Amino acid sequence: MNASIKTTKSFNSAIALFFSGVLLTCLAGCAPSETKTAESVSPESFASAASDNEASRSSEDSQVSFSSSKQSVSSQVEASTASKPSSASSSTVLSEGKLGEDSPSTPSDNASSGLRGFMALSQYPELPNGCEITSLAAVLAYYGFDVSKTTLSDVYLEKAPVGQANFYEEFVGDPRDDDAYGCYSPVIVNAANSYLASAGAAMQARDISGSTSSELYSYIDRGIPVIVWATRYLEPGHYSVTWYVEGESLQWYTPEHCLVLVGYDPGSNTVQLADPLEGSVVDYDMDLFETRYAELKNQAVIIE
Repeated sequence: MNASIKTTKSFNSAIALFFSGVLLTCLAGCAPSETKTAESVSPESFASAASDNEASRSSEDSQVSFSSSKQSVSSQVEASTASKPSSASSSTVLSEGKLGEDSPSTPSDNASSGLRGFMALSQYPELPNGCEITSLAAVLAYYGFDVSKTTLSDVYLEKAPVGQANFYEEFVGDPRDDDAYGCYSPVIVNAANSYLASAGAAMQARDISGSTSSELYSYIDRGIPVIVWATRYLEPGHYSVTWYVEGESLQWYTPEHCLVLVGYDPGSNTVQLADPLEGSVVDYDMDLFETRYAELKNQAVIIE
C-alpha cells in the first residue's frame, strides 16, 4: 500500500514538473522581446497638424457660409414674389469665363430682342464692389475698346473715402475693397468720358437717367447697350447708411447694384441683363426689373 502511494506521488510530481515547464516556455515565447512605446509627437508637429485642420475647417466653413448666403438671397427674393432668376437657356446666356478674368466670356446670340455678341464680365475677384465700373468695361469692350475693368477703376474712376464721398460725384471707397459702397450714374459718365478722351475716341458717354423703361428698350432696338442701376438679384432694397458732405445729407440705398441691359422679351416678360455678379447674361423678370430700376431713381448711361 505504501509503495503504491509513493509511486502515485512520484507520478503526480512528474506531471506537475512537466506542466510547469510548458507554462514557462509559453510565457517566454509570448512575451515581447522589447516593449513597444507610443510614438512621440513633438509640440510643434501637433501645432502644425492642428493648424492644418483649422485651415481645412475654415475653408469648409467659408464654403458653407457662401452657400448659406446664396440660399438666404434666394429666400428673400422668393418672399418678395420674385425668386432669383435661374440661368437662362443657352440662347440667352453667355458662357461664364474663369472667375476674375478681365477678358470677356464667350459670346452667344440672344434669341429675342437683344444685342448679338455682347460679352459679359465678372467683377470678381479683383473688384468685389466694382459692379459699376465692370459694367462700363463690358460696354466699352462691346464697342471694341481694349481696356480692363481694373484699369478703368484704378486710373479713370474718381474715388473718395467712405463717409466723405458724394456718390453722385465720386465712388464711395474703392471697388477693390470689401467695405466700399458704390456710385451713381454721373460718376460712371465721367469715368467713361475720361477714358474715351484719352483714347482719342469720337464716342461719348451720356447720362440718360430719367428714361422710362420703354425708352430703355428702344435703345436695345438700336443696338445700344444700357448701363442701369437696380438691386442685387433684384432683391427688395432700403435706405441704410446716412452721412453728410458739405452739409448735404446723403442716404445709401442697399443692396445697390449696376448691370447692363442687353435684351428684352415681352413674350416671356423678361429682360436680359449682363450681371457682373454672375459674369454672364441672365434673364430677369421684366416687371420686377422696372420696379427696381425706378427705386434706384431711373439711372441709366449709354455710350454713342
